[in-house]
Amino acid sequence: MSKKSLMIGMLCASLLGLGVFFGLEHSHNTQATSDETVFTGVNLSCSGCEEKMENALSKIIGIKDYKMNPEKKTVTVVFNHRIMQPEWIEQSLKAAGFDPK
Repeated sequence: MSKKSLMIGMLCASLLGLGVFFGLEHSHNTQATSDETVFTGVNLSCSGCEEKMENALSKIIGIKDYKMNPEKKTVTVVFNHRIMQPEWIEQSLKAAGFDPK
Protein backbone atom coordinates (compact mmCIF):
# COMPACT_ATOMS: atom_id res chain seq x y z
CA MET A 1 0.00 0.00 0.00
CA SER A 2 1.39 3.38 -0.92
CA LYS A 3 1.94 6.15 1.56
CA LYS A 4 -0.60 8.30 -0.26
CA SER A 5 -3.33 5.63 -0.02
CA LEU A 6 -2.55 5.09 3.66
CA MET A 7 -2.79 8.83 4.37
CA ILE A 8 -6.08 9.14 2.49
CA GLY A 9 -7.47 6.14 4.39
CA MET A 10 -6.43 7.60 7.73
CA LEU A 11 -7.90 10.98 6.81
CA CYS A 12 -11.22 9.39 5.82
CA ALA A 13 -11.32 7.34 9.02
CA SER A 14 -10.59 10.46 11.08
CA LEU A 15 -13.30 12.47 9.34
CA LEU A 16 -15.76 9.62 9.78
CA GLY A 17 -14.90 9.39 13.48
CA LEU A 18 -15.35 13.13 13.94
CA GLY A 19 -18.64 13.03 12.06
CA VAL A 20 -19.96 10.27 14.30
CA PHE A 21 -18.72 12.03 17.44
CA PHE A 22 -20.22 15.41 16.57
CA GLY A 23 -23.36 13.77 15.19
CA LEU A 24 -23.96 12.05 18.52
CA GLU A 25 -23.18 15.21 20.42
CA HIS A 26 -25.61 17.20 18.30
CA SER A 27 -28.28 14.56 18.82
CA HIS A 28 -27.75 14.77 22.58
CA ASN A 29 -28.16 18.54 22.56
CA THR A 30 -31.48 18.42 20.74
CA GLN A 31 -33.21 16.20 23.28
CA ALA A 32 -36.14 17.65 25.17
CA THR A 33 -35.22 19.59 28.27
CA SER A 34 -38.68 19.70 29.76
CA ASP A 35 -40.34 17.58 32.37
CA GLU A 36 -43.83 17.75 33.80
CA THR A 37 -44.99 17.22 37.34
CA VAL A 38 -48.45 17.33 38.87
CA PHE A 39 -49.01 18.60 42.39
CA THR A 40 -52.21 17.35 44.03
CA GLY A 41 -54.17 18.50 47.05
CA VAL A 42 -53.57 22.16 46.26
CA ASN A 43 -56.35 24.35 47.65
CA LEU A 44 -57.12 27.00 45.04
CA SER A 45 -60.66 27.78 46.23
CA CYS A 46 -59.91 30.62 48.64
CA SER A 47 -60.22 34.25 47.65
CA GLY A 48 -57.14 35.16 45.63
CA CYS A 49 -55.57 31.69 45.81
CA GLU A 50 -55.24 31.31 42.05
CA GLU A 51 -53.60 34.71 41.76
CA LYS A 52 -51.30 33.86 44.66
CA MET A 53 -50.34 30.57 42.95
CA GLU A 54 -49.71 32.32 39.62
CA ASN A 55 -47.54 34.86 41.41
CA ALA A 56 -45.55 32.13 43.15
CA LEU A 57 -45.06 30.07 39.97
CA SER A 58 -44.03 33.10 37.92
CA LYS A 59 -41.12 33.74 40.30
CA ILE A 60 -39.66 30.22 40.09
CA ILE A 61 -36.80 29.95 37.62
CA GLY A 62 -37.00 27.14 35.08
CA ILE A 63 -40.79 26.89 34.91
CA LYS A 64 -41.94 26.94 31.30
CA ASP A 65 -45.71 26.54 31.73
CA TYR A 66 -48.34 25.60 34.28
CA LYS A 67 -52.03 24.75 34.45
CA MET A 68 -54.20 25.04 37.51
CA ASN A 69 -57.33 22.96 38.03
CA PRO A 70 -59.17 24.23 41.14
CA GLU A 71 -61.90 21.57 40.86
CA LYS A 72 -59.39 18.71 40.97
CA LYS A 73 -57.06 20.61 43.32
CA THR A 74 -54.11 20.06 40.97
CA VAL A 75 -51.36 22.18 39.49
CA THR A 76 -49.46 20.78 36.50
CA VAL A 77 -46.04 22.35 35.98
CA VAL A 78 -43.78 22.03 32.93
CA PHE A 79 -40.19 22.86 33.82
CA ASN A 80 -36.63 22.68 32.53
CA HIS A 81 -35.12 19.68 34.31
CA ARG A 82 -31.58 20.95 33.70
CA ILE A 83 -32.06 23.82 36.13
CA MET A 84 -35.09 22.85 38.24
CA GLN A 85 -36.33 19.82 40.19
CA PRO A 86 -39.90 18.99 41.31
CA GLU A 87 -38.78 18.99 44.94
CA TRP A 88 -37.52 22.56 44.62
CA ILE A 89 -40.81 23.68 43.08
CA GLU A 90 -42.67 21.98 45.93
CA GLN A 91 -40.53 23.78 48.52
CA SER A 92 -41.17 27.12 46.81
CA LEU A 93 -44.92 26.51 46.80
CA LYS A 94 -44.81 25.57 50.48
CA ALA A 95 -42.94 28.79 51.20
CA ALA A 96 -45.74 30.65 49.39
CA GLY A 97 -48.32 29.10 51.74
CA PHE A 98 -49.53 26.10 49.73
CA ASP A 99 -49.33 22.45 50.72
CA PRO A 100 -48.75 20.50 47.49
CA LYS A 101 -48.37 16.75 47.54
